[in-house]
Amino acid sequence: MDPTLAAQMSEEVAEKMLQYRRDSSSWKICREGNGVSVSWRPSVEFPGNLYRGEGVVLGTPEEVWECVKPVAGGLRVKWDENVNGFEVIQSITDAPTSIPFVLGNVALGAHDQWWERPGVLAGWERHSARRRSGLPLPWQTLCVSRTSTPSAAMKLISPRDFVDLVLIRKYEDGTISSNATHVEHPLCPPKPGFVRGFNHPCGCFCEPVPGEPGKTNLVTFFQTDLSGYLPKSVVDSFFPRSMAGFYSNLQKAMKQFHD
Repeated sequence: MDPTLAAQMSEEVAEKMLQYRRDSSSWKICREGNGVSVSWRPSVEFPGNLYRGEGVVLGTPEEVWECVKPVAGGLRVKWDENVNGFEVIQSITDAPTSIPFVLGNVALGAHDQWWERPGVLAGWERHSARRRSGLPLPWQTLCVSRTSTPSAAMKLISPRDFVDLVLIRKYEDGTISSNATHVEHPLCPPKPGFVRGFNHPCGCFCEPVPGEPGKTNLVTFFQTDLSGYLPKSVVDSFFPRSMAGFYSNLQKAMKQFHD
């Protein structure tokens, strides 16, 4: 994939993710319990829904990210029942993880709604102008990856795979975000035994909890077209249930990580 096109696409996705994060309107709660809430609203990207999950998880943002990050041979496949594996199709950039992403000169807070601060928005606009001008972009990691998933919903949903452009970014306050969307790649055509699905702008924010350094507020966004011939009722029931299970299984994995 052309690096310039990849950089442009990833920036657009990151901007949408930030918009999702700061927009609290129109969300409808569809599942709630054990400190986790799952809500949805109609997607503007495809004829489906955008889902939002939020919950506090034991562990620092770095520790939580270590469990959720989509990498080959990582911890995610050991606890996430909805993932079989990850593989990197093309590595575009890989900056040191110690380099933070800074929105202009704005010092970002954690849970004090930093995404709503006028200075943050102005900084983001300056960053977008930097991208449009062709200046180097301070991303952390940018790659094209393939994710494979097992059958689900009592095998009503057959195995899927997804090819995504993934941008990983670390903010000055310690928040780590992933930002992804589907792409086509010549090195990863559709494979036998899998239905090719499509992730529209999606990802997560691993945010520090003020005053509680051993905890992370994890906000996730899923916006997936599973493709194939699936009844709408199956799709609509699958995502809230699987997202709640994602948080529950992650909590268990993090407890094992700390023990």
